[in-house]
Amino acid sequence: MGNPLTRGAWKEIDLGALHHNIQEIQQHVDAHPLMGVVKADAYGHGAVETVRVLQRCGVRRLAVATIEEGLQLRKAGVTDPITVLSSCPADAAPLLAEQNLQPLIGSLAEAKQFASHLPHGTTLNIFAAIDTGMCRVGLPAEDPGTIEDLLSIFALDSLQCEGLISHFAASDEEDLSFTELQHRRFTQCAEQLRTRGIHPKTLCLANSAAIMAYPASWHDLVRPGIILYGLYPSSAVDRTVLDLHPVMQVKARIMRLRLVEDATPVSYGCTYHSKGKRLIATLPLGYDDGYFRCLSSRCRVIIGGRYAPQVGRICMDQCMVDVTDIPHVKTGDVAVIMGSDQGLSVTADELAERCSTINYEIVCAFGHRLPAVYINR
Repeated sequence: MGNPLTRGAWKEIDLGALHHNIQEIQQHVDAHPLMGVVKADAYGHGAVETVRVLQRCGVRRLAVATIEEGLQLRKAGVTDPITVLSSCPADAAPLLAEQNLQPLIGSLAEAKQFASHLPHGTTLNIFAAIDTGMCRVGLPAEDPGTIEDLLSIFALDSLQCEGLISHFAASDEEDLSFTELQHRRFTQCAEQLRTRGIHPKTLCLANSAAIMAYPASWHDLVRPGIILYGLYPSSAVDRTVLDLHPVMQVKARIMRLRLVEDATPVSYGCTYHSKGKRLIATLPLGYDDGYFRCLSSRCRVIIGGRYAPQVGRICMDQCMVDVTDIPHVKTGDVAVIMGSDQGLSVTADELAERCSTINYEIVCAFGHRLPAVYINR
């Protein structure tokens, strides 16, 4: 991942803020246990370090997106239960059982395939995934044959089905009518199983937005993701529900300063021309670090307690900012790309709005190549 001292750009991860957010969520959901979602390297924050904080806060369930992510945690010595939220190949069943990684099973055929790959006498813990409206994975909740298929899955000797899991598609919207429909479908599946003598141990449905806005969906286990990292799921949620602190900041040092004349083009394509004499700083951070090219000439950084506009096209590894109005600026000064300084801030939400995406993508992208510096351990 590199070294911030040699690269000149880094992400700063505040583990104290992470600890605060976990405690906020725990207090909000009261006695409901958490399954901490640490997929995509904990949304770019570093999965292993994030899990250590979750463990200190008493969180003993984790979720990842891939088998490889689960194995990374096992290699780091994490022994807590880990659920793999994306589809897994059936021939990985022996590895999943050996490493105590819990896959989602989305059909009876898939369940039988997993069972057929397990060595004799081996049991694999699973969740039965119910598609309540996301149309991504799971048995369709409204399909008449789903309950019979679930009964058959629960009856398989080599698969230990812990319970039912599903995912909301629109719980971060102001209109919760579709969320209510999904919840109704989910609970109806559970109730139909109970009437047939099957009592799922765990019902897991609530994601970050539902944790904030829809307590009826909390059931036995809630799955906080983006809110762990101090970001809100959308602008539609009531932000007074949780006092969240952003965990990630992104910073870079000025590597070069150049005074340019009026009408000087800057960066690829000559899309930006200076207006008057301007002082242009080069930062060692570009779109392969997560500073998206679509932000070019549409965003700002903080240097010396003042905003400075980014100018010209963002390059793969570098970008330029106009620091003409920053007093006493010099090479080596730190620019805050995302974060806060001296009462000013550039948020993940602001960057997301500038390039028509969501804050999830912003922090995940910054996690790709930038070295991490962990503070407030």
